[in-house]
Amino acid sequence: MLETRRGALLTSVFVAFWCLTIFGNVVTATEEKKGDLVVLTPYRKESDGLARFLRSAKLYGYKIKVLGEEKAGEDAGPGDEELLANSVLSAGPVRVVEEFERSGAAVLVSADGFCWPDRELEGSYPKVKRGKRFLNSGGIVGRAEHFYRVLSEAAEEKSLQMLLTHAYIKDATRDKSCWDDMITLDASKEEEMPAVALGVFVEKETPFLEEFLEKISNQVYPKEKIHLFVHNSVNYHEEGVSAWAEAMKEEVASVKYTGVEDNVKEWHARNAAIDFCLESESQYFFSVDSEAHIDNPYTIKLLIEQNRDVVAPMLIRPYKAWSNFWGAITSDGFYARSMDYMEIVQGHRSLTNRVLFLSLSSSPLPLSRPLSLSLSFPPSLSLAPLSSSPLNPPLLFLSLFPSSLIPLPPLSLSFSRFLSPSSPHPFSLFSSSSLPLPLPPSLPRPPSVSQRPMERALHHLLLPRAQTPPGGRQAACLHQEPARPRHGLLREPQGEGVFMYVSNRVDFGHLVNADQFDSSRVNPELWQVVDNRWDWEQRYLHPNYSSAVAENATAEMPCPDVYWFPLFKERYAQEMIQTFEDFGVWSAGTNDDPRLEGGYESVPTIDIHMKQIGMEAEWLEILRVYVQPMQLKVFEGYYNDVGPPRAIMNFMVRYKPDEQPFLRPHHDTSTYTINVALNKPGVDYKGGGCRFVRYNCSVTDSRVGWILMHPGRLTHLHEGLPTTEGTRYIIVSFVDP
Repeated sequence: MLETRRGALLTSVFVAFWCLTIFGNVVTATEEKKGDLVVLTPYRKESDGLARFLRSAKLYGYKIKVLGEEKAGEDAGPGDEELLANSVLSAGPVRVVEEFERSGAAVLVSADGFCWPDRELEGSYPKVKRGKRFLNSGGIVGRAEHFYRVLSEAAEEKSLQMLLTHAYIKDATRDKSCWDDMITLDASKEEEMPAVALGVFVEKETPFLEEFLEKISNQVYPKEKIHLFVHNSVNYHEEGVSAWAEAMKEEVASVKYTGVEDNVKEWHARNAAIDFCLESESQYFFSVDSEAHIDNPYTIKLLIEQNRDVVAPMLIRPYKAWSNFWGAITSDGFYARSMDYMEIVQGHRSLTNRVLFLSLSSSPLPLSRPLSLSLSFPPSLSLAPLSSSPLNPPLLFLSLFPSSLIPLPPLSLSFSRFLSPSSPHPFSLFSSSSLPLPLPPSLPRPPSVSQRPMERALHHLLLPRAQTPPGGRQAACLHQEPARPRHGLLREPQGEGVFMYVSNRVDFGHLVNADQFDSSRVNPELWQVVDNRWDWEQRYLHPNYSSAVAENATAEMPCPDVYWFPLFKERYAQEMIQTFEDFGVWSAGTNDDPRLEGGYESVPTIDIHMKQIGMEAEWLEILRVYVQPMQLKVFEGYYNDVGPPRAIMNFMVRYKPDEQPFLRPHHDTSTYTINVALNKPGVDYKGGGCRFVRYNCSVTDSRVGWILMHPGRLTHLHEGLPTTEGTRYIIVSFVDP
């Protein structure tokens, strides 16, 4: 991707047609007034195509420069006549500039469905998931300096189409911006590495927090250069987070922990984290919420090396399109999906993309046009003000996490100053919630833009801290808890600004979904197979599952048509036993069973149904996603025509010598049955196992987390062998009864 900073806006150039004389004339575009959009077109003999183009330019009010009038008699280049007939302007200059800047490119060329004039180059074009793949030089939009640079790099080409084609298919030309101005820390000694203040915020009940904290600990960065600030406001997580923070004192340079008993509000804690950053003289502040998992252990190093003022790693919820950024807004100001959003979140387009421009000034500057919104970000913001000096214009950096920039509800005017006394430049940020409301005359009035904030959290933020000027004080003036927890950001085009970037160059991590997390349950992560499948798999799915269901894998068969598969880790088995025992409502093991529709059980066991503990939907999802592939592999030709596996009876069985030690021979009311072993024979119990009567074949050396899969009716009469000592637990499902 080619990226250009809007803050140094140069003359934009729209080239409608290709022309040979453009090499000598394009430079004249830079002589126009800064910020102008100029349309360049070649001079040709009168034609319907040229006349139509000029009419469209006049209709939309474009400034036209005709190139090459003095060479009007020369022959056209290859493809020129076709371009003269095909190009027309269909939108005004403002729309062209908006769409161009939204693309993030330095030079933007129109697309084509055909590779021409050289079809042999078709394989050199990068593949695209959306739109047309090939280049058409009939329309070009670019900033003058960048467009001229592209032309100069391949000036020997006789055709603009070929010139642009060769420039485009070279990765070095097409993908520069991510690497612009980068630094490297590889050669730096540990003592020379910049200090980082790492803020960890646990503000809501969050699944898989154990893994979240472990990934923070595993960051490959000199620990003596990390200053850790931790705030936890959740009772459910207090024990785990406080123990982790205490252990981290032995690893990092310093730790400050604020827990539930301290009763510190979130926005106070976020401000305190900024103070902690300044007090520790850290050069970077890295803020991480508990929903953001840093899977890449080199994240801190990679973001620093990107060398942007504000940069966030792109994070998504696995298997979903939900991410920590959006690229467009609707006509009423609400967030929307940009044209290239799916390409970015799916990794088909790798870039470091500008996602938001901030310009923060307390003075109401005269506006030549309304404030423009590149992207709105949520949870409200915490402030990290930096230094101000005559040589260093005042800058403001934001950490996008729930906090407050709103000292004056309901006006929602955010405000911070406390810069150099000799150069007082207070800042203010208008949140989106302020826009529909009238402001008093004494306050700067934002433009009338109706906007609602997006509800996606930019969960990571890395930002540099400038040196505090002598006598100056750095502080965040966040006076009051927000009336609304989520806000958007606006850009004022006339002021000084700071770009915010999001990078998907590498896989940094992912987001977890805490919306349905119920901490009142024992081991609540067991229920997260739907909402957080990736994390659930990392914690609970057997590491050999994928290889066991691979096409070329051979399934173990301890008895005829009885198959063995690895499904769960031992942790899953242990937590399931703990969860069911905590529930504790075991059946009586008699034929009378009020849980069943008819009230009668022909082959009773002492058990608890999945439905009783509210896990049936999650268990059926496990059958669909993980068990059905096993069934399709070993029972060839059996397909459930009505959809995913159906199972009315899903339950945990408990065998004890003094309770129910065995189960008599029986057939199951199923097409096939699965039996999951939850504890170890010879360790947790003695005896036990399953005997298939017809084949006189027994499976007694059960493996924890492995399933036995066998036909339910007719062929596989089976019995539960006596448990002579300890307690044996299994999970049984009668699939497709």
